[in-house]
Amino acid sequence: MVGDFAPDPGWWVLRQAGRVLPVRRRAARHRARCRGAMTRARCRGAIHRARRRGPVTWGSGPHAGRDAPSATPPPRERRFARVRRRATLPRMSSPFLERPESDWIASNALAFALFDGFPVSPGHALVIPRRLVATWFEATEDEQRALMALVEEVKQRLERDFKPDGYNIGINVGEAGGQTVFHLHVHLIPRYRGDMDDPRGGVRHVIPWKGNYKKAAVTRLATGLEVSPSRQES
Repeated sequence: MVGDFAPDPGWWVLRQAGRVLPVRRRAARHRARCRGAMTRARCRGAIHRARRRGPVTWGSGPHAGRDAPSATPPPRERRFARVRRRATLPRMSSPFLERPESDWIASNALAFALFDGFPVSPGHALVIPRRLVATWFEATEDEQRALMALVEEVKQRLERDFKPDGYNIGINVGEAGGQTVFHLHVHLIPRYRGDMDDPRGGVRHVIPWKGNYKKAAVTRLATGLEVSPSRQES
C-alpha cells in the first residue's frame, strides 16, 4: 500500500500555484508599468517631433494629412487658429483718444469734450465718450446721459467765450449719415448772424436742396412742378 501511495494531484497543483502565481502576478504588473512608461515616452517623443516640424496644415482627398496643401483643420486646430487670429488683429483706434488731455475743454466720468480740428464756425466743439463706441445707438444709457450733460457744460463755456446767436447740435451715424470717424461724437456748432445767407432749415441742410423747405416750395410753384401747400389749403 505504501509503495502504491501517490500524492493527491489536486494538492500538488495547489502547491505549485502557491509558488508560481505570485511570481506571475508580479511579472504582469511589471510589464504593465513598462508598457505605460513606453506609451508616455512615445507620446512625449511625438509631441517633440511635432513641435520640431512646425505648424500643421490639414487637407482632404488623396493628400489628406499633416502636409496637405489646403484645408479645413480639425476642431482643435481651428480653435487655436482663432486664438492666434484674435492675438494678431489690430486694435481699434480713434484720433480723439490720441489727443492729450490738455486739449480737453470739459470732462466727466464717462465723456470729454474738445474743439473740432476742422471747425465749421468759431467754437465748434465735440463731445465724445471715453469708451471707444461707434455710434449713439451703441452707447449705454449712462454714456448718453453723460454726453448730454457735457453738451450743456460746454455750451455754458461757449456762451462765455464766443457769445454765439444760436447752435446746431448733431450726430453723424454711419457712412450714409456722413460719419467718417467711427468713434461717437456729438457736434456742438455755434451759429452767428450772417454766417450764411438764409439759415432757415438748420440741420436739414445736410441735404442742401431740402434745407429750406419753404423756399423750395416757392421755387417748385414758380416752375409749375408742384403747387404750394398754402395754395392747396386756400
